[in-house]
Amino acid sequence: MIKEYWQAMAPRDRQVLTWAAPFMALGLFYFAIWQPLSGAEEAARQQLQSRQGDLQYLREQGSRLLAAKGGRLATGSGSLTDRVTRSANSFNVRIARLQPGQGGISVWVDEVPFERLTQWLTALQLKEGLSVSQADVITTGTPGMVRVRRLELTGA
Repeated sequence: MIKEYWQAMAPRDRQVLTWAAPFMALGLFYFAIWQPLSGAEEAARQQLQSRQGDLQYLREQGSRLLAAKGGRLATGSGSLTDRVTRSANSFNVRIARLQPGQGGISVWVDEVPFERLTQWLTALQLKEGLSVSQADVITTGTPGMVRVRRLELTGA
């Protein structure tokens, strides 16, 4: 069908199409492939720079906070289990299981909004003097919700 159409065309039209086809292919390649990829690369670079700026800001604020607290983090009172449980309750984080270990504690958490989890972990570090040595966090089917399969906390 296409071959018949090509043969039926006037020779001048065939010549114009023969010369125009490579330019149209180049234009299609540029506008359909090259330009979107180039734009995505630039957007990723800008996002990386923004995230690096955020990281630098957070590091500076952490240093300022430590300096304001006399160079050390707060240490909560009570046993490790009590401190974790009390802190989780104040952030409405539902703990599924606690397992005290040597020098730390392992925690399993049911579904929790990711933002609340990060706030809780920050409070554990700043107010209770605990730090996360290992975390196994998975997403759930609900956007923004995560489940902590295992969270190892250590501290004084």
